[in-house]
Amino acid sequence: MGCCRISADKRQVCGEWKRLGVNLIGDEMKVYVGIDMAKDKFDYCAMDDALNILCRGSNKENKNERFKELSDLIRTLKSTSTMMKIGMESTGIYHIPLYNHLRTYGFQVRILNGLEVRGMKKSRIRKTTNDTIDAESIARYLMIREEKETFAVPENLMNLRELITAYSIVTDKIRTSKNNLIRAIDMIFPGLSNAIDMNEDTVDMLNKYVTPGDFISADRKDIEKYVSKRRYENIMKISLDSPANLALERSPRMEISSLTRILKVLMEEKESLEKAMKSDPVIENHVIMSIPGIGPITGSVILGKICDINRFENEWNTNTC
Repeated sequence: MGCCRISADKRQVCGEWKRLGVNLIGDEMKVYVGIDMAKDKFDYCAMDDALNILCRGSNKENKNERFKELSDLIRTLKSTSTMMKIGMESTGIYHIPLYNHLRTYGFQVRILNGLEVRGMKKSRIRKTTNDTIDAESIARYLMIREEKETFAVPENLMNLRELITAYSIVTDKIRTSKNNLIRAIDMIFPGLSNAIDMNEDTVDMLNKYVTPGDFISADRKDIEKYVSKRRYENIMKISLDSPANLALERSPRMEISSLTRILKVLMEEKESLEKAMKSDPVIENHVIMSIPGIGPITGSVILGKICDINRFENEWNTNTC
């Protein structure tokens, strides 16, 4: 685990620190604990204000048992110090379980933006990647960091934040799928992608008609279920002027069929998320909805990201959201 045994009691830990040359006389030590989180592991480092490494270690699994061992160690560290600061870098969602665990046990944990500690990591003389060293960098940063109150997301906003995270993922996938679909269409029907808007109706249409020949032989009334008369006429003009390219049709047609099915599912999921965002009780009665031009979707995204605008000193600080 590291230079301190997680299971050690206060006497054992103090004995270890004395061997490191740490002065515990009068229990006047200040302790800084840095935690570096990853998807499947976490590393920690504790040091005093004289830069003595008191304890460091690595856990290869993010489980409650390991979290409990760390919280026990932190409690021992706290009992021998007059001041303690604990910090961990925000890592998307991976830091949340340990953060909540430590908060449950009464520890105040500072969540640090990646931009805050990146400079400290880059300042190391040795540039090799080492997570226990990253944890040390976080501990060092806690010493010089201007003290700020760590913002905890209010419980009534947690659901909205998860919704906008899912919404962002889905919209990114829709954008990527549309770009791939346009590329495939342009291979066998140049000009079609410029003549239509890529929405749910046209995605349904492209699941049936994808080549110039498909549109020429199709029933007009059926195509006009998906597009306006003006767009139908434009599509037919492009179809008649488009050269046949039978040799290239098979592979792009299969790709288009696959992408239209994927897009259909993603668009339905997007619609479901939008309904959930619009009906969220937080957004329904929030003052942000009184701003002209901001609807429930935009309002949800802004509110879910920022939460409380008063926590930012100025508009530039909102870039860290």
